[in-house]
Amino acid sequence: MQRTLPTLWLFVLVAGISVALGCQSPRSSNYYVLVSIPPSQAPSGDASQGPLIVVDPVVLPGYLERPQLVSRGDPGELNLSHDERWSEDLSENVSRVLADDLAERIPSDRVGVLQPGSPQRGGTRLRVEISRFERSADGEVELLARWSLRRQDESEPHLTRRSTLRVATEGSGTADTVRAMSQALANLADEIRRAL
Repeated sequence: MQRTLPTLWLFVLVAGISVALGCQSPRSSNYYVLVSIPPSQAPSGDASQGPLIVVDPVVLPGYLERPQLVSRGDPGELNLSHDERWSEDLSENVSRVLADDLAERIPSDRVGVLQPGSPQRGGTRLRVEISRFERSADGEVELLARWSLRRQDESEPHLTRRSTLRVATEGSGTADTVRAMSQALANLADEIRRAL
């Protein structure tokens, strides 16, 4: 009987801990997506007659190709959020939003993202390679991108540029960061629009 009493207490203790841990709600994640931001002034013109612009899938650095949101700490330090995630592949989201931002600024109904395996027929091809796109330690979102424009009849781009854009966030929350990232893409679309 003496041996069964400690065993019984051990069983009750383990069962109690298991129940307590099982009743805790799991950490839930918040999901975010970048959105198109309309231009401050609507452009004039018939969007159905706008130029054909094909946006290559945007190239991101490997450290951003993950579901977690990334922010920059000290130089060379990256922080991954455990609870804050992208709701879709970030490269696909950036490509689509940039195409939408451009279409609103030109205006043109003929701006879209090149789908893998589809041939380009006419128009201008936009290639964007982003080397940095996250919130920095000072609270600003920084977007560094190299981009080029190439007409269908050209073997090399007729224009290549580098853009460095910084957008202040309105607060310290993740939603504020995502809004600033969306604004940075809109600002990039403004720069590209001026070059067309």
